[in-house]
Amino acid sequence: MTGRLGQAVGWARQGLLTVGAVLGVACILLTLGAALFGLRPLVFESGSMSPTIKTGDLAISHRVDASSLHKGDIVSVPTGTGTRVTHRIVSMTHEGSDAILALRGDANTATDATPYRVSHADVVLFHVPRIGYVVGWLSGPMGLFLLGLYAAFLVSVLVKRTPESGPGEGGPGEPLSAEERVVPPSIPARRTSARNANDKARLMATGGLSILVAAGFLSGAGAQSSVTPTLAAWTDPASITGTTLTAGTVPAPPPSGASGSTCAPLANASNQARGVVYTWPTAPASVTYTATVTGLTGATSSYAVVNGKATLTVTYDATVTANRSVPTVTVTATAAPAGSSWNSTTTTLKSFSTPQQPSSDPTCLP
Repeated sequence: MTGRLGQAVGWARQGLLTVGAVLGVACILLTLGAALFGLRPLVFESGSMSPTIKTGDLAISHRVDASSLHKGDIVSVPTGTGTRVTHRIVSMTHEGSDAILALRGDANTATDATPYRVSHADVVLFHVPRIGYVVGWLSGPMGLFLLGLYAAFLVSVLVKRTPESGPGEGGPGEPLSAEERVVPPSIPARRTSARNANDKARLMATGGLSILVAAGFLSGAGAQSSVTPTLAAWTDPASITGTTLTAGTVPAPPPSGASGSTCAPLANASNQARGVVYTWPTAPASVTYTATVTGLTGATSSYAVVNGKATLTVTYDATVTANRSVPTVTVTATAAPAGSSWNSTTTTLKSFSTPQQPSSDPTCLP
């Protein structure tokens, strides 16, 4: 039983080395491809490129200049948020060395809302189904931890091997057979010589596999950073149900000459704060009016409801030379709900003119 257990351990160890060597070769090829040919592994995190490329697939892409892109290519490009999207080119235009790409996922019915301006892009060469799940898991904390344990196991194989085969031919630690115990001494000697040669060959093969595993592990650790997650994002329009939408309007100020609208000089004003007051009878709740003044330097406006009327006051510094003898000062106003950036249409209010003397009030024009 002990001999068979030792043989099983030997085969298991050799199998793990072989698997590790295969993975090591893959890591080495991936690292060399990324360094020499600009290859980029892409792990798909969503499925709008299905059925061509599905969620969890691993794709290999090649970076090319914009001039080498063609309609129908599947390309991976960065978005404005710092992520990447991988979709198919449905149309493109060239501007100098750049290309303006319109992209769409194969499972989408709508083109991406924003075109992409690129000087180069990663074109997908081929993909492998489901491998992206494995790569994504190995790139996580638990995967890296287990890879470290696996590397430690491989080092232990190199440093300390299990006892070599006994006199029998079956494998490590296997006892002599009944036939070997009764044959002349010269026959076991020949068999021992052949077994030693096989052991040397096995040791050289194990060493070679271990070197491949070690090199692959080191290159794989470096190549891990080049594995890029990418979205194949959904862009289809969707219908909203089960809710009620209510439309509203923002009332604009009444135009110049409207019924009930007035313009008058600001009462009890100083030379530094001359101005005019516009009023109109409608004062909607939670609405603020703002004026834009053209023709004066440093003019300001303020809004209030006085005696149930909307009141918009425009003031200026009459001691400023540029604000004297202005024949026409134009005032426009907009309304916006409190706390909102929605604005009403712009209305031109009655204009006014300023006198030469700072102590004189401005005059509202017809």
